[in-house]
Amino acid sequence: MILCLIKHTRLIRNHHAFTITEMMMAVAFSLVLMTGVYSFYIAASQSSAYGISGQTLQDAADTILNKIIEGKAETLVTSGLPSTVVYRLSTSSSFYIPNGNPSTVYYCQDAPCTAADTTARWYYLNNQNVVYHHPTLCTVTGTGTVCTYADEIVYQAPAGSTISLRFSYAQYNNQTLPNVIEIDIALTQNPSAALRSTNSGSASTFVLLRGHS
Repeated sequence: MILCLIKHTRLIRNHHAFTITEMMMAVAFSLVLMTGVYSFYIAASQSSAYGISGQTLQDAADTILNKIIEGKAETLVTSGLPSTVVYRLSTSSSFYIPNGNPSTVYYCQDAPCTAADTTARWYYLNNQNVVYHHPTLCTVTGTGTVCTYADEIVYQAPAGSTISLRFSYAQYNNQTLPNVIEIDIALTQNPSAALRSTNSGSASTFVLLRGHS
């Protein structure tokens, strides 16, 4: 009987409860672990947000460049029959960049190109919008061609960003290439106290006028 009581007492002692020190250590370890996980989550979320924003701006710059190069379809009516034509910058005969206004370019089907040319089409930056001025409908008559023009927004910069558009005469070995135009586009995220860094996107290209004489 005495042996049984001793064994039972030992069994009870082997199942003792956690001490206060052990509980405090467990809580402290859990807090450290949760803090680390939360910090990693915040950093990952911010990195993801910045990456998406930067990619969005880069995609926007590429989109604007492609739209300028591709041009827009126009309807030409000849002898009552409509057809679709596209007058691209690359197929024009000449272009014109106004002095002091590098965000605007005119291009024409004849030379020299001027702002008053009846064949002129032009791209320009209006605040946050890239605008294309071009005929939407032209009708050939016995006395000439009558066109209806429109200012079409080809791209609007997203809120919280700034867009810049620059047209220039291409340079090579300090020489101006008269039939080559350089296009530079940049979009930048506006700085904010809530952001630790800002993102941007840019695109550039050279366009050779194949329609020049």
